[in-house]
Amino acid sequence: MANQHTNEMRAFNIEAEMALSLDHMSEADLRCFAELHKDPSSEEQIERDIYTCFLIFMRTRSAEPLERAIRRTEGWIAVTASDHPDRARRSYILDIISVKMASINNSTALWRRMSGLGVHHGTKFEASGSMVDLQHTVSYNELALAVPPARPALLNNLGWMLGKRFELTGKTIDLNRAVELSGKAIEVTPLGHPDRGIWLSNFGYWLRTQFMQTGEIEALNRAIQLSEEAVTAASRNNSDLAGCLFRLGVWRFRRFGLIGMMSDFDRAI
Repeated sequence: MANQHTNEMRAFNIEAEMALSLDHMSEADLRCFAELHKDPSSEEQIERDIYTCFLIFMRTRSAEPLERAIRRTEGWIAVTASDHPDRARRSYILDIISVKMASINNSTALWRRMSGLGVHHGTKFEASGSMVDLQHTVSYNELALAVPPARPALLNNLGWMLGKRFELTGKTIDLNRAVELSGKAIEVTPLGHPDRGIWLSNFGYWLRTQFMQTGEIEALNRAIQLSEEAVTAASRNNSDLAGCLFRLGVWRFRRFGLIGMMSDFDRAI
């Protein structure tokens, strides 16, 4: 959650010195600061007020400063031209704040909106390979994930996209989260779910990738175990059985090359 908090705050365009000063204020001082600056006139002051109210909410989980931040942001966007270069960022800030409000109200409508935007940008990324779309799909899926309960499809999709970002950037933190979220997706997926086999295979894929990065044989062992479960699930649900069998054979052959177990060789072929 700390990483998510940091990413949310990075959406704001606040001078580093001012952000540091606000971050180190007590709740009482923040509320006093917000009251003193409740009538901003410039765009810089408007954004600072939104940031301050959002920061108070993050400290207190109180709806009142969040409601003020939403009203302020909606007004800010309303006077922003549709072709303004900063409109998308301002809209994203409203999305961040709105998701926090939804988490208080346990709303599913906003989850659908964020999840839908994540799918939209994910589809565009798959078609174009655009890093911008990949960043958007990760960001919107992160926002959707903030609205409980945890949904297996969302966990799997976000894990997959974080893994794809790792493949493009080499950032290990993305790979580790891909493994973490893929594992959580399996934990909350019923045994008879039609997509369980595919998600097991995805989880195994990222574990194998982790093995390729770290050389830890336990990650490969776990990947093979999950692939065997994926084959069983795919057989039951008539899903991607051929793909699951192929991946299982590749990983068994890889382990045979490392430790020389003939059973892996025999089953790989």
